[in-house]
Amino acid sequence: MRVEGRLAALGTQVLLTRPAQRDPSGPRGDDLSRAQFANDIGADLVLSLHVDRVASSRPNGLVTFYFGDPRGGAHSASGRLLAERVQAELHARTDLLDCQTHPRTWDLLRMTRMPAVRVELGYLSNDGDARRLTSAAFQDVVAEGLAAAVTGFCAPR
Repeated sequence: MRVEGRLAALGTQVLLTRPAQRDPSGPRGDDLSRAQFANDIGADLVLSLHVDRVASSRPNGLVTFYFGDPRGGAHSASGRLLAERVQAELHARTDLLDCQTHPRTWDLLRMTRMPAVRVELGYLSNDGDARRLTSAAFQDVVAEGLAAAVTGFCAPR
């Protein structure tokens, strides 16, 4: 919601596919449905934000994914540029471990006709990440970084 507010203040129309209090089985809950929704409305880009929780408390950090085969070959050049900009802005503004950008063939990234990225903002199973992610000040910093990344990506060159 913080990202939506910042982008809306800049004149960007933001459409959320998952409300803050969501039912995962509800409409537009799965990646394929979300990709179809983005295609149907003609979105300019897709920014999918996630936090993870795993059995181990060791994984931590920030990683951004774009469409591409991890073994090389076909990929979304614009998706990669957006992912790199998001990763750079967030890494510069936070002390999260930089886990870099990586290609993946996940449905949301593969089935969209516009640049799409998935941002993993950390792990709730890691005490350090969880502490940051639940901080309103940290959430504001992340929202500013994401807004800067989108603005910079969309700015005329």
